[in-house]
Amino acid sequence: STMPAPVATQSSGVSATCREGIDEIGKISNLIEEDTRKTLKMRPNTRKVFGYLKEHPIIDIKTTAEALGLSFNTVSSALGQLSDLGIAEKTGPEKRGRLYSYSKYVKILKAGTQP
Repeated sequence: STMPAPVATQSSGVSATCREGIDEIGKISNLIEEDTRKTLKMRPNTRKVFGYLKEHPIIDIKTTAEALGLSFNTVSSALGQLSDLGIAEKTGPEKRGRLYSYSKYVKILKAGTQP
């Protein structure tokens, strides 16, 4: 049978995990702030799609169009504009059901789950 780790060791591990979490939140907050500035002069529907992408960092055009009450072509065009700005990135196959991701956001989240 193994002995439990001393409380001081457990506490320092929890502190490190909390600091890492706070750091990730700061990175995500800075990213969203920077990308929001990039979209300020975009059309309202593009900003609407960006708002949805912030809450759902991996999306497809059809589901996004339905959720936002926009046409498939409007969402597709908005994602094209967001891709041109380096905000959205195609992640699926080149067909109507392709996926887009808020790739920098996803990378920050993935980095936080690495051992």
